[in-house]
Amino acid sequence: MAVSKRMPWERSIRKGVGYHMSCQKVPVLTTLNFLSSGSYQRRVGQDFLSCVCQSSVSNIVHQIVDAINIIIPDWIKFPTQRDEIQAIQQQFWINANFPGAIGATDGTHIAIFPPEKNREHLYINRKLYHSLNVMIVSIYIYDYYGKILAVKTNHGGRTHDARVWSSSQLSRHMLREYENGRRNAWLIGMHNIKIFNFYI
Repeated sequence: MAVSKRMPWERSIRKGVGYHMSCQKVPVLTTLNFLSSGSYQRRVGQDFLSCVCQSSVSNIVHQIVDAINIIIPDWIKFPTQRDEIQAIQQQFWINANFPGAIGATDGTHIAIFPPEKNREHLYINRKLYHSLNVMIVSIYIYDYYGKILAVKTNHGGRTHDARVWSSSQLSRHMLREYENGRRNAWLIGMHNIKIFNFYI
């Protein structure tokens, strides 16, 4: 796994008796278990496949998430080269009969624990639970099956999707491209975001 090459926890694992290569995978799999299940650290640690105490789960999750944040730019990239954009557009046309599309975007609410009191109101969404309003741009076609092109995660659940989009680097990039004369690249998006002509 790509993450394993950069992990600080590898050093502490090697100190243990009976170190084995499969031990490298335990922290990554434990973190994926925790993130995908939305469960508690203690439950994840007691899983018969990991058998890790709660405090270790906490440390592992923080370290793995920090490592993922380091390598994200290597894996999540928005297409900027002409040949890459044309290849994506061709696949959109072949698979969906949609001309000029280079990605699809939507927002989703990720539930979180309540933050500190003085900022709590920024994270209560319209369904009255605490969340982050996360914007994702992805491609769900053929060679690019489920590939994520852009993510924005720093807005609370109270923030409207249009605000999340307009504050993103991607929004500014697309606006610059539009102002420089590009008229043949589109993002397929939510109906409640009607900002620029490059977004449909």
